[in-house]
Amino acid sequence: MSRFQAAALFALALSAFPTVSEAEIVLVPYGATGYRYQITDAVFPPVGSVLIPYGSAGYRFMVTTGDFPDGVEQPDFDDSEYAIGAAPFGGEVGSGIYAGTTLWPASTRLVARLRFDIVGDPRPTTLRFGVDNNATIFINGTPVSSVTNGGTHYDNFRVRIPDGVLHTGQNLLVVLAVDEGGSSAFDASLTTGVELPDFDDTGYATGSAPFSNGTGPGIYSPATYWAENRKLIARLRFNVPGAPADAQLKFGIDNEVTVFINGRFVASGSLSGPGCGGCWPADYDNYVVPIPDGILVPGENLLVALAEDEGGNTAFDVSVTAEFATKSLRTSWGGLKALYRPNLVEREP
Repeated sequence: MSRFQAAALFALALSAFPTVSEAEIVLVPYGATGYRYQITDAVFPPVGSVLIPYGSAGYRFMVTTGDFPDGVEQPDFDDSEYAIGAAPFGGEVGSGIYAGTTLWPASTRLVARLRFDIVGDPRPTTLRFGVDNNATIFINGTPVSSVTNGGTHYDNFRVRIPDGVLHTGQNLLVVLAVDEGGSSAFDASLTTGVELPDFDDTGYATGSAPFSNGTGPGIYSPATYWAENRKLIARLRFNVPGAPADAQLKFGIDNEVTVFINGRFVASGSLSGPGCGGCWPADYDNYVVPIPDGILVPGENLLVALAEDEGGNTAFDVSVTAEFATKSLRTSWGGLKALYRPNLVEREP
């Protein structure tokens, strides 16, 4: 092998190791299909309705090392002698769900009962909770979840409440929790709203973006007709193939919109609002907003847009992008020699 050939092969080998780079992927393209949508004159369904917030006060609770009392999960159980406390329950040390407001000693059992009210007809509702270690949870005497767990955090478990369990007026949540030693923790939340994944949109129509009543180009060229002076609810499920980084929400709107992903607020904008710079007419990428870490998750995700028109033309479309680590695999020095040897001429020294 000549010196020139050896030097060239060596230089190639220096770059012949795995490298990691970021590649941008479009998770929701402009013009996406598969939206569940409703166009309405009515007010939007409630957003962020929290029936039981994390950290709720007013629990009737008892800590024991014995068996749970018979019938303690039922609404007519007499808990008038129980203490009153606030979540989270735990050892009063640590952070997050482990920063106990009410002491729950290790290696004991916890009974916690909380009454809450529902005004109007119940809607699809999600129970979110974390527990260290085990818990069975009842609503109005009906078991809705039972888990065995190690360490925990908020939103460790998410459970859709079955239809018919909740009712108008006073309701009751009961948790029977067991700690197996070490740290203890429990807190729960009960939420409902149009922006949540469990909201029932089966009665909505199916359509594609852009939503508009215009005849112009771009975002004003409707795939789905959205009449002026009306509200638009658009829900789109989409897949995230891995752990995203530097995710961005991009959209254009005429006139106003609020966007949620996985039940969490991400952005709001209007045709003349801050961040748009008085943009008119609306266009793609009028708004480019970073999506905070932790909102997108691997697997199925949900985007919800609540848009409102104030007359004249309407327009809305949205895109979600993110970067994902990609690995470029290259061959080794030995592999390169084997690969290129047939084309090299060996010379005696």
